[in-house]
Amino acid sequence: MVLFLGLASMLLVYFAIPVIKRANDSKEYRNKWMKLRYCPSVFNSLLNNSNAVALTNDNLGILIGNENASTEIIKVCNPYCGPCAKAHPELDDIIKNNKNVRIRIIFTASGDDEDIKTAPVQHLLAIQEKYGAKRVHQALDDWYLASTKDYAIFASKYPMNGELKQQKDKITSMYNWCNDMKIRGTPTLFINGRELPDQYSIKDLKSFF
Repeated sequence: MVLFLGLASMLLVYFAIPVIKRANDSKEYRNKWMKLRYCPSVFNSLLNNSNAVALTNDNLGILIGNENASTEIIKVCNPYCGPCAKAHPELDDIIKNNKNVRIRIIFTASGDDEDIKTAPVQHLLAIQEKYGAKRVHQALDDWYLASTKDYAIFASKYPMNGELKQQKDKITSMYNWCNDMKIRGTPTLFINGRELPDQYSIKDLKSFF
């Protein structure tokens, strides 16, 4: 029975890929793709053939959710990116409803004082270092769910002393990782080391996790 199910899944994926590739050619193929896209075998096949993370990301960025979860979603983002802000509650729902998923947030900030992204990123890292996962999770909500991204208002909620200056190396490590991975847009998502296929949106992940 297990062999049969495995063979059936392979055949489904084999025939699904051409349908997906031709999905833009006609309404008929688009309709077929809509039916196939939420099949776990199709999703996993496309995921396993997408770009792989070739560099270690351990200890990079901010980790939220169950640190022992077997599934890790990396979200590469810019703190001022609109689509990144919209992605935040979607991913937050996943880790709230599935304790076997964790989110690692890696920022594209350079660490330079002239880079507007540096200030909120170093503050979020300092919150994680000083107060832990629960507090930084709340801070991420405060930042991304705010209608206006005002760093001064955000910083006043989480006063710091010398902790901000201690985040420079962490930001540099994230920045180098993003450059080495050739990140060109945000948000970019990786699931267990594989980039989310173009055929799927962040909202679609709720169907699998």
